[in-house]
Amino acid sequence: MEDAVESGDVKMLAELMRQDPGFDVNLLNGLGHNLLHLACRENQRSAVIPLLLAHPDIDVNVKDNYSETPFYHSCAKGRPSCVHEMLKDSRVKVNERDSDGCTPLWCAAYNHNPDAIR
Repeated sequence: MEDAVESGDVKMLAELMRQDPGFDVNLLNGLGHNLLHLACRENQRSAVIPLLLAHPDIDVNVKDNYSETPFYHSCAKGRPSCVHEMLKDSRVKVNERDSDGCTPLWCAAYNHNPDAIR
């Protein structure tokens, strides 16, 4: 499933999810990233975000090893299409702080990502 997310392949991800309906959508890899974290790291992956957000068990605010949420990743990496997709979901906590106390907006500004801020 990670390959489907990393390639932004919605059809492949949907098929894999259909084949394994009991999979743990919040399962974290060694870096503490789940599929939603991975989707939020690159603009070409934003197409899979709505599919992941639609999963009934998704935790949209799950934190990685550095207490960063998927939304935080979108802002930190300056991925406006991912930020936009995440903001469509009312469950996303836009001011959730990382382990250093930084918010997604602060991180976007610090990393000079004006498109993510807009």
